[in-house]
Amino acid sequence: MDSGQYTAGMTKYLLVKYIFIGSCTVIMVSHEIKEIEEFCDSAIVLPDGKLTFYADLQEAIEIYKAL
Repeated sequence: MDSGQYTAGMTKYLLVKYIFIGSCTVIMVSHEIKEIEEFCDSAIVLPDGKLTFYADLQEAIEIYKAL
């Protein structure tokens, strides 16, 4: 597949996947739970810009869904 055949979504996915290979901290902002589950091991929940929760990913997802 040449670069002209990549969609914007595929390019974003490949870039994020490349960044997460290294051992660094990356801040990812998303409302897409599937993306968050794939790339993250912890999460912050910020309803109305207020820090509500920071820790375990699955618990953060449940808190987010309950909002």
